[in-house]
Amino acid sequence: TQTQEKDRSLLPQLAPILNVPLAQLDALWLSPSTCQWRKLKSELSEVNYHKMMALKIRGVYGHEKQKRLYLHAQSLSHVIGFLNHENVPIGGIEQLMQFYLKGQEGLKSYEIDGKNSEFTQYRKHIITPRNGYTVELTIDNHIQTLAEEVLQKAFDRYKPESIQVLITRPHTGEILAWINYPYFDSNHYNKYDLEALKNRMITDVYEPGSVFKAITVSAALDAGAVTLEDSFNCGLSKAFYKGKILPLPNDWKAFNESMTVPQILSNSSNRGIVQIAFRL
Repeated sequence: TQTQEKDRSLLPQLAPILNVPLAQLDALWLSPSTCQWRKLKSELSEVNYHKMMALKIRGVYGHEKQKRLYLHAQSLSHVIGFLNHENVPIGGIEQLMQFYLKGQEGLKSYEIDGKNSEFTQYRKHIITPRNGYTVELTIDNHIQTLAEEVLQKAFDRYKPESIQVLITRPHTGEILAWINYPYFDSNHYNKYDLEALKNRMITDVYEPGSVFKAITVSAALDAGAVTLEDSFNCGLSKAFYKGKILPLPNDWKAFNESMTVPQILSNSSNRGIVQIAFRL
């Protein structure tokens, strides 16, 4: 061990810097151990590190460690993923693109003499270190922020188990916003359980059901098959389609009235939507 008894008097100054109980430090000091070293603190700010080193306690030192700082750390947590304490990428872009992001470490293999001088003529391998590539997402910061606000209001109002939002640019497929809620904070991922880390957008199976009615109405409007002013009798149990009378599905409640296209969508009428689909 490198610790010395004369430095024990400095432990009361070291304890608040590390935010470790003085009794814990005192118990470790000069205690018999087969370990070559003992961890006093997992993480320490740069300011506190310099305070610690200023005490000049023999045997007390630290190792520099880089750490990711994630922006949009909550709403984009499932998309970006994170690096754990061992710098292993977990989930999201971090894990998917690790091969391209990590770069290449340098390497030099050579021989030295007893005075630690290199035999340059025996230099074997030199690999120049290379930085990794950059990955640029198609997420639109403005749209992502607006989606967060809308989603938060919906969650507060309806109290669902979860909500997923995905906004794309139709002509290219670019993803402009992607949110799983509840989300976690990538900068403090260890404070959440495993269920919160799951990207429900791509892991969970969910039948679209009435959510798909918006696609039917959008397609009919886009094709000019209907207009917003068109109305359909949602009290009918049958309707004509290609010269045949076909049964209409039951509705979740009785709609014995005619409704416009927007009313059909907002009331989620099965019979109204099918009649719009017939037009399409």
